[in-house]
Amino acid sequence: MVRIHVGKNRAGDQLIATLDPIRKGLAIYDYDYFEEIEARIVSLSMADRKSRNFTRLFLGYATELEVTKSGDAELPDELVEAARVTDTRAIESLDRHLFWPSR
Repeated sequence: MVRIHVGKNRAGDQLIATLDPIRKGLAIYDYDYFEEIEARIVSLSMADRKSRNFTRLFLGYATELEVTKSGDAELPDELVEAARVTDTRAIESLDRHLFWPSR
């Protein structure tokens, strides 16, 4: 497990970490926003190979994170390895999610 700091303001929040196959990295979403994205993704055509691969990677690696009172969370090793993230400090805070680029 890799410990990351997502901020004390997120203590107690439900977060979802997953592989971001488009931006090539690791993305962390708040639970409600992830559900919105998931609803759009499952409506994609599974006949299309690119849609099918994206859905398999994005939803297949989705993992619930527990945020401690100090604002820390633990990422599973297999997710960090699949996302090819080497520096968990290299964070980009986007509108409703966090993103770490691949190495």
